[in-house]
Amino acid sequence: MKNKLMRSVTAMVVAVTVLISSQGVVTSFADGGDYSDMSESSSVQMNEVGNNGTDQSTEDGAAQCNCGATDGEAHKESCPLYVKPDGDNTDGNNIEDDAAQCTCGAKEGEPHQENCPLYVKPDDGNTNDGDTDNSAGEDADIKSVVDAINALPAAGTITEETDLVSLKDQVNAARAAYDALSAEEKAAFETTVLEKLTALEAKISELESGEQETESSEAVQNVIEKIDAAVEQIDYTTETITATDGTTVTKTHITMLKDLDPANNAELKALIDKEAAHEQDENQPALTDEEAAKLSEARKAFEDAKAKYLSEGFSNAQLAARQAYDALATEEEKAQVTNYSLLEAMEENIAYIMQAVNTLPETPENTITPTTENPNSLFTEFDEVYIQGGNYNNKFSINVPSGKTLIVDGEVTGLTGLSLKNATLKGTNKANDQIILTGLTSEVTFENGVTLENVTLDITGAVHNYLLNWKSGNVTVDNSYLSASNNTKGCGLYAGGGTAGSVFYANKSEVHFNNNVQGDGGSGIWANSDGNQNAVFEFEHSTLTMNNNGLNGFLGQPASLLGGTAPTPTFTFTNTNVEAKGNGSPADGGNGDGFSYGYITLKNTDNGHYTFDVSGNDQNGLDGGRGNNAALDAQGYHIIANNNGKIGINISKLNEEKTESSIIDCIVDANGNGSYGLQIKQPCSITDSQVTANGNGADGIRFFSSSGNLSINNSSVTTDSNTGNGLYFSGKELTTSGEKATIIANENTKSGLYFSGTSFTTFENTIINLNSNQNSGLYVYRGTADLSGADVTIKENFTKFTSKYSTDGNGGGIRNQGTLTLPNGAKVYNNHAETSGDDIYNANGATITNLPSVGTDWILDDCNDLIDGWYDDSAKVDGEPNTGRWEMHDETQRHILPFTESTISEVTALKAAHGIPTPPVDPEDPTPTPDPDPTPRPSGGGDEDDDTPTIINETPVPTTTIEDEDVPMADLPEDTVTIDDEEVPLKDIPNTGDMIPVPAMVAAVISIGGIALLMKKHK
Repeated sequence: MKNKLMRSVTAMVVAVTVLISSQGVVTSFADGGDYSDMSESSSVQMNEVGNNGTDQSTEDGAAQCNCGATDGEAHKESCPLYVKPDGDNTDGNNIEDDAAQCTCGAKEGEPHQENCPLYVKPDDGNTNDGDTDNSAGEDADIKSVVDAINALPAAGTITEETDLVSLKDQVNAARAAYDALSAEEKAAFETTVLEKLTALEAKISELESGEQETESSEAVQNVIEKIDAAVEQIDYTTETITATDGTTVTKTHITMLKDLDPANNAELKALIDKEAAHEQDENQPALTDEEAAKLSEARKAFEDAKAKYLSEGFSNAQLAARQAYDALATEEEKAQVTNYSLLEAMEENIAYIMQAVNTLPETPENTITPTTENPNSLFTEFDEVYIQGGNYNNKFSINVPSGKTLIVDGEVTGLTGLSLKNATLKGTNKANDQIILTGLTSEVTFENGVTLENVTLDITGAVHNYLLNWKSGNVTVDNSYLSASNNTKGCGLYAGGGTAGSVFYANKSEVHFNNNVQGDGGSGIWANSDGNQNAVFEFEHSTLTMNNNGLNGFLGQPASLLGGTAPTPTFTFTNTNVEAKGNGSPADGGNGDGFSYGYITLKNTDNGHYTFDVSGNDQNGLDGGRGNNAALDAQGYHIIANNNGKIGINISKLNEEKTESSIIDCIVDANGNGSYGLQIKQPCSITDSQVTANGNGADGIRFFSSSGNLSINNSSVTTDSNTGNGLYFSGKELTTSGEKATIIANENTKSGLYFSGTSFTTFENTIINLNSNQNSGLYVYRGTADLSGADVTIKENFTKFTSKYSTDGNGGGIRNQGTLTLPNGAKVYNNHAETSGDDIYNANGATITNLPSVGTDWILDDCNDLIDGWYDDSAKVDGEPNTGRWEMHDETQRHILPFTESTISEVTALKAAHGIPTPPVDPEDPTPTPDPDPTPRPSGGGDEDDDTPTIINETPVPTTTIEDEDVPMADLPEDTVTIDDEEVPLKDIPNTGDMIPVPAMVAAVISIGGIALLMKKHK
């Protein structure tokens, strides 16, 4: 026990010495600070201790006196409560501290109170199983030595500038304290702490002997650099840690493969199991798109990280680092390799990969590996040949012959080519089982029927004409990913002449033909005169993209200008998203379409959301083009054809066995195109749909079919702000029907609705709004237009004479050259025309029936006066007194000629306007002044029973003054009283002697009373 007490004092002296001298020494290492917890190779750990300095795991409760000392007496040296006296020494305040004395009055055997110098913190009843004498001594010894060593700088921070004398004193003191520990305490001492002390001693010895930075230190630095070089080739993260002195240290963490492996993640493992269950039994639920994407991303991250470990560059770097470390001469040098833990982590990942490899069965004979010498020979022995994932380093091409199957197991790269002839390429999961062909210089061929199943085939390169040559037979792409993109010398897919009568079919797959330059025909799919002009493509539950190609997304063949049967390249898309965007690069000559010809059918059979997007192409989205060779039928799709250089969608043909092009339950956006938004050259029906064609460079919708009909059934058609007409119809019959039938055509640079056909019929509930256009709102060029079933608004249009659009400035609201029937309640006013007929112009030989009455709330924007009827608004003809533009406010030009007929059958120009307004009623005299010129006001012909006279005051009527004597007096009533002047004295009124009639007096009194009453009410 005496030795223990001596060791305690020694440890305390060492700790004090370190604390006193540490300021001057530690500041010498301010550039490094205390790195005890900053790196994996030099971290120092301590056992957690309690407030009394004893190891909490071995406390035996309160220390108890066993020497029988009474209160105030010093305990014996063998007693657990004994404190060694200081030999009559006193501190600076001359306070004796020979032995700790009890101040709490605890009796012998009782625990001391917490504020007592003899108090020992209890351990809540925990005890160890052996040595019970550990209350306040042995663990405190260990802790004081640990604290002393941890206060020292790390050996790696010592330089020639360090104060070695002071540092050596501290190190020697720490060593002496450690040597004073018992064997049991040394056995429990943390080895990493002792290694730090040993490294410091070695460093001091090295510096004292003048062996500064010899070959061994250079070797250590070499190892560190080699480990860092290997780390740079794999995945890792960094963390910035702030030390206690404010300095920062960057710590590197290797990404562990076992943590990336989806099989070790509960959520991802559940998705893997769900996927496998569906592959074995299609009745089991499949992964959702979100789940499939999540699993695919996780697998890719794992495989990408794993592939880096399998690369030749990393293998060489890691091996070099390991060999350099193992070659270090001493353990002290190895201890100075501060990033050694990174090397261990990398080797742990290598072991994880090898463990997975070692659990695989032996490679079967029918498997192609990167070391296989003659892979194609296996097809002569086996019907099914496997190809193992890995990099094949451009050693060979795979040719799968007729009737054979190539099974992909993992990601295959580095093949020089691939051909399949009446063959199958398959995997178990398209996200994992992939053949990635890059930098090809020769085409991949599909011949005599090819099937892709649960696999990825990704083709890129620089191949003259085409990357993928579909030579003959059917192609089936089932639950797979197929891409032929980024060809710098030609197109993606070529449909050869041998594919006649064959079908390219994709189900639950992604198919991509993107970024192929013009070069030698850089389209996504090429099927023109050099190949199969009648190629057939069918997609179900899939995705097709043909974007950003140098020429076209799809290149077909136009119909011959000389006649004959037109080619019919056919696309049927069922529940499939389609993109043909951004084709026709100006750098490659431009002139690109999304679909350059094609017979397209879009079907939605599961009420999902599917798009057909042909936007942003240099020329057209879907182009019928020369020879008129494009057809479209759609049901349940969102069709997008925006911002193309020319036409958005050009429908010029009908699909097989169809009598019209049908757009059913669709949303159609054809906006911002350089020419027409939507051009239709065949009979067409738009049903339960919403069509928008705004902001195009020509007509919003142009229907041009001499014998074709256009029907708008329960659908809305909006054509605003086009540089042309909103809706242009030149055909046979235009009809609208259904509760939601709407035609809106506003702010176009020509007419809102231009009609030139046989008949235009609107049934009940149709809404037609034609406002703010720069020509006639409604232009009936020829034919019969019956709008009696519509709610019509035609306002704020303006037409002027211009040779550019061949307009003569007649009929701002309506210009009629055919037969037009307007509905009751039609709102046609506040339009303007430069020549005549602000609101209506009826040309020679034309007829307008049922001219509507003006509204009671119509306000004329010329003057903000109430509109009261129809007036002549014809061009002024010299010598004709009843001609001229309507004018009321300028008396010198006044022309107010009402029009009251309901039918117009000759040249007529009208304006909804007003006559001279009726003077306002005087509130003090509510009796209106009768108009002396009761000329009837004009009224519309649509309300013939309204015989209310209207008044126009053109000439003032002269008035006549009637003398008193000419007015016969009526007999006075019997109760009339005569009052003489003298009986009622009146101030300031001369006594005339005349009698004042009682009725006059009464009237005067009533008048005065009335005035008083009015004044009172006014107040």
